[in-house]
Amino acid sequence: DMFATFCNRNGQLFYVLGEYTYTYSGSTNTVASFTLHFNKSYKASHRKAFTAKVNEALSGVDANWNDEQKALYLHDWLVTHCEYDTTYSKYTAYDTLVGGSSVCQGYTLAYEYLMTCAGVECDIISSTGINHAWNLVTVSGKTYYVDCTWDDPVNIPLTAYCAHGYFLRSRGAFEHIGNDASNPITDWVDTSGANVYGSSSVGVSKTYDSAYWINAVTPIAQVGDLWAYVDSTVSSASETVSVYVHDYSTGSNRVLASGLAGTWYAWGSSSYWQRRYTSIASNGESFLVSTPKSLVRVWPDGTKSTVYYLSAAEESKGYIYGLQYSDSTGKCTYQLGTQTRDSSGSVTTKATGSGTYEFAAYNVAVKNVTISPTSLTLAAGKSAALSATV
Repeated sequence: DMFATFCNRNGQLFYVLGEYTYTYSGSTNTVASFTLHFNKSYKASHRKAFTAKVNEALSGVDANWNDEQKALYLHDWLVTHCEYDTTYSKYTAYDTLVGGSSVCQGYTLAYEYLMTCAGVECDIISSTGINHAWNLVTVSGKTYYVDCTWDDPVNIPLTAYCAHGYFLRSRGAFEHIGNDASNPITDWVDTSGANVYGSSSVGVSKTYDSAYWINAVTPIAQVGDLWAYVDSTVSSASETVSVYVHDYSTGSNRVLASGLAGTWYAWGSSSYWQRRYTSIASNGESFLVSTPKSLVRVWPDGTKSTVYYLSAAEESKGYIYGLQYSDSTGKCTYQLGTQTRDSSGSVTTKATGSGTYEFAAYNVAVKNVTISPTSLTLAAGKSAALSATV
C-alpha cells in the first residue's frame, strides 16, 4: 500500500513504526486525519548518528562520477561496513549503517537511501517466496538488480570481503537465487506493488553481466579515472597476481602491475584456495595492494614497491585478508585471518588480528636488518657509530 511504499522509500525514517491510524469522513469521502506511530526509544541522538553515517558514506562519492560508478562505490562501502544479522532481529537502515548489522531488509533500505541521496534512481524488490529483498537500480535508462546482502556472505567474517556476483545483474543472471529451475520463484514485487519478474523492460539488460568487477571479491579502489581490481579466480598455486584497472576516461581495461604473490593456503596446510583474496586500497594518489604476507604500493604509472612485510608474530596469526583505508586518519588497516577446511569439507574463516599502514611519499620495506655492534654501553655525553646491513 501507499504507506509501505512511503516507508520503503524513506530509510531515514527508521523510527517510524509499521502502523498508523486515520479517521475517515464519509460525507466528503476523504481521509480527515492520518497519524504515524513512532518508536519512542529513538532519540535525536540516533537521528544525528544516522546522518553522520550517511554523510560518511557519501563523502567518498565524486559528484562527477556517472551512475555506474556511484552505484559500485556505494555497494562496496555498504558491504564492507555491515555484516548479516544472524539473530534476525535488525532490519532498519539505522541498524545497517549505525549498528553495522542487519538482515536483507536493512541492507536494501540503506542502499536505496544512499543511492537516492547520491542522485541515482533505486527501488526495492521483495519476494515472499524466498523471504528476501534486494534493489533495482537505473543506470543510463536501463534497470539492473543489485543484492548487497548476497555479496556479503555470512560465513566469511572478514570486513574487507566484498563479492560482486550480484551487482548490476540482469534478471537471467539473478534467477538462480533461491530458485529451482523446475519450480522458479516469480514473485519479484517492487514498492509500487507491481510484479516485475515477467516484465519485458525491467531488469532485462545484460550490459553488466560480464563486467570487469564480476570476479572481484574485495572492494574496487579508485585513483582518478582508474578503478583497480583483481580477478579472484586461481587455477594453480604457482600463479602470480596481476592488478587490473578499468579506465573510465577510455572505457578500457589493462594490466597496471603484475607478478605479485597471490596464493592463499588453507591455514596449517599445503592445500591452497582456488580464490585470490588480494585486496586493494587507495589514498587517492596511489594504490596499496595486499599479498598473503606483504603490502605493495602501486602508482598509476605501474611503478610498484613492497612497502611492508608481516612480522614473525603477525605471520603466526594468519594471512592478510583485506585492507580498509580511512580518509580521516590517512592510514590503512590490514586484517589478518585464517581459513581451514575440516574432514567433512566444512570451511571455517576466522579474523585473527589487524595492523595499520600509513601512506607516506615513498616507502621501501626491508627484511633481515643486522645492527653492529649488537650491544653498546655509553657514558652520558658520549657518542658512537652503528652500522646496519640490510
